Amino acid sequence: WQLYIFELMKKKAPLYSHIPLVIGKNGQKLSKQHHAKPIPLENPTPLLFKALVFLQLKPEEKLKKASINELMSWGIHHWKQPEVTHTPRVFNDKI
Repeated sequence: WQLYIFELMKKKAPLYSHIPLVIGKNGQKLSKQHHAKPIPLENPTPLLFKALVFLQLKPEEKLKKASINELMSWGIHHWKQPEVTHTPRVFNDKI
C-alpha cells in the first residue's frame, strides 16, 4: 500500500530496508512489552556503544567515552545497511 500511495501522489518512493530483529536471551523480541531493560539515562553511552557493535558498525574504542551526540553522529555517518545481517540475533545488554 505504501508504494501505491506514492504512485498516486506522483512522488518517488523512498528506499525501504529492514534491520535484524533483536531478541533477548529468552528468544523473544527485545521490547518493553517483553520486559526489556530501558537504556540507563544516567549513563547511556556503554549500551549505545554496544548497540553500534551489534549493528556491525565496528566503532573505535575511543567512542566508549564519547558523548551521546558523538556516538549517534558516528553511527549515522558509518551506517552501511548491506553489511548488517538480516538474521535475528541476541543482544547482550550486560555492560
